[in-house]
Formats: sequence, structure tokens, C-alpha cells
Amino acid sequence: MGETKRELKKRVGEHKLDIKKYPHKDHDTPVAQHFHKHRKMVRPFTIHIIGYVKGHPDSNLSKGLRLELENHYINQLQTRSPLGMNVD
Repeated sequence: MGETKRELKKRVGEHKLDIKKYPHKDHDTPVAQHFHKHRKMVRPFTIHIIGYVKGHPDSNLSKGLRLELENHYINQLQTRSPLGMNVD
């Protein structure tokens, strides 16, 4: 679960690069750790957009709303570590 102001394609590409380059220190992320611990390779995966905030992505209001939505779904879907990949 995560928020981004960038294009989803770009963000997913960053996750894929982290998985590919793990365990290099610049790519040691919860997503990369998960894939290497549980999947051993990058296989196809699905991403769903479950919330969208209208407005300028760099505005404080948009950022605050994205973080609020992210936290809501992390709690609702129980994706915070150790149950999921979200860390504080």
C-alpha cells in the first residue's frame, strides 16, 4: 500500500528496479525484500488504484489527502508490518 504523486507506471518501474537490484543498499526496500523472501524472482503482479486525489499533486492539501487515504487503507487492509509490507 502506498501513495504517489507520480505516474503509476513510473512508480511501478521503481519497484521493479528495486526488486532486480536487491540487495544493493539503494534498492533495499520492503517491496524488494518481500519479493526476494517469498517469490525468489520477479513474476507478474497486479496493481490496483483504490483512491485518487484531484488537485495539484504538489499542493499541501493533495499530499495530506494522499497520506490520509494511504493510512486509512493500510489500517483497513492490515498491510502494516508484520502482517504486510508497510513500515513506519
